[in-house]
Amino acid sequence: MEIEDKLKAELCEMIGSNEYATVNGTVVATWKGRTWSSLDIKSIKAMEPAITEKYSKKMTNRTLLLKGEKA
Repeated sequence: MEIEDKLKAELCEMIGSNEYATVNGTVVATWKGRTWSSLDIKSIKAMEPAITEKYSKKMTNRTLLLKGEKA
């Protein structure tokens, strides 16, 4: 998997801030961001558990999906 991870990292670097990569006009990979909420456990422990909503924070990541025929 080490080679696969290295190739994926190189592809992500080439895609940069774009959300997809194309070859001859065909989308071959996507790398889209997503946002979600999670609890800030340190603050929750310091405060009352009933106010968890107040201490949630949004996070974003990107997922690389390769397009094409499956083996």
